[in-house]
Amino acid sequence: MSQDTPVTTPGQRRDLAIRRIGFADIVDALLAGLRDFQAYPAYGLFFGGLYALGGLAILACAFWWDLLYLVYPLAAGFALIGPFVAVGLYEVSRLRERGERPSWSTVFKAIYAQGAKEISWMAFVTVFLFIIWIIRSGF
Repeated sequence: MSQDTPVTTPGQRRDLAIRRIGFADIVDALLAGLRDFQAYPAYGLFFGGLYALGGLAILACAFWWDLLYLVYPLAAGFALIGPFVAVGLYEVSRLRERGERPSWSTVFKAIYAQGAKEISWMAFVTVFLFIIWIIRSGF
């Protein structure tokens, strides 16, 4: 099968295709992300800081309440906010690509709008599984 041969299923649109990516595609994506960060560093720093402070808060709470055995599961659970953070960063990239200047309100509106779609259901499922994992681990 060639690289651009469409793979479709019954009822699927015919203009969709599965394409293979190579190392150059990964490098291009990373460079595009770096350019987005250089253009609007406040957004990347905010979301990165959110992760850093959240991780420190989890660690501090685990030490405070002597629940060190829960540090790894809690850190894994904290990563569940990743898709929402990604939506915010994707919105910054999308607006920049369209030649518009992102604002905090548009970024947070995009995150909120995605919360009402499939991403919130996936978050619900993963949080549910996370809670079962914590309960089964002996908390």
